[in-house]
Amino acid sequence: MPPEVIFADSQLAVETTRSLYPNGKQITTVDHGYDNIVVLVDQTYALRFPRNNGAFLRSQYEKRVLANLVSMQEVTIPRVVGEHDNPPCLITNFVSGNHISIDEIRSWSASSQVEFGTRIGRFAAQVHELLSVDEARTLRKDLKLDEQQEEPWNVYFEKLFALNILTPEQDRVAQQYFREWQQLDTNPDVVLHDDLHSDNMLFEGEQLTGILDFGDTNIGPPEEELRQLYWVNDTTLMAGVTAYEKLSNVHLNVQAIRVWAITHELSTYIKQLSNGKQNSQSFTRASSNLNRWFSTSVWGKGVVSANAITEQ
Repeated sequence: MPPEVIFADSQLAVETTRSLYPNGKQITTVDHGYDNIVVLVDQTYALRFPRNNGAFLRSQYEKRVLANLVSMQEVTIPRVVGEHDNPPCLITNFVSGNHISIDEIRSWSASSQVEFGTRIGRFAAQVHELLSVDEARTLRKDLKLDEQQEEPWNVYFEKLFALNILTPEQDRVAQQYFREWQQLDTNPDVVLHDDLHSDNMLFEGEQLTGILDFGDTNIGPPEEELRQLYWVNDTTLMAGVTAYEKLSNVHLNVQAIRVWAITHELSTYIKQLSNGKQNSQSFTRASSNLNRWFSTSVWGKGVVSANAITEQ
């Protein structure tokens, strides 16, 4: 990347896209958070413009990951079709489909939920087979990704679970699961997609057809990968586990997956509560899941923010 690189804002991203695709009839900008601007062209191409150097480096990592997944058959994933240097952007094909919420998936028939879990399990097994841990570690080191990423899970969890902002019953649950998470017996590390929630999935009807966002691909145990299936329910989780084990010949620790899912949601709940973000989508989701899993405490109601506690 040249030292004089200019990262695009929304206007420059659209101008660059029009210069690259002058015959494009429908150019749409998608709000993709702090790190990237995504511009779609005629439902044919997706251009991701990083807003900063960290996002640029992750895009280079994602490019290599996608190149190693070209033989993926279970679902459609983006394929890199080009790049632009200044402003930098990564160009992939457009992956069609609709987004469906977890609540909608829970409303499906049992057979549709099993099919969904099965496809996720097969997808995960193929990703873990196709991506090399050694290559990923080398690439992450070369791009210095681990220096810019969030803290490792053990450090991240330890800080959050030390905050004294939960009710006594909630804290009892949180400490119990954090201790269980620290003692988990899991399989050797693989390269994970690591973000298999419904916002990164595309559907045609009740059929999972596409998976997006490989920029957060990371290294960890396969049990970590399937944790978000338990956010849906145990039916989809067990379908995913069965499919994964059949394709990979790896026996998964199902209880470890459940502990991963619960500990992750507890950490989300605590983080958003400590930041005073009880209206956020992630806090609402975590509260809903925790209320389904634990009936001895009410999550998301009658809570006191960390700021209020500090002020007392």
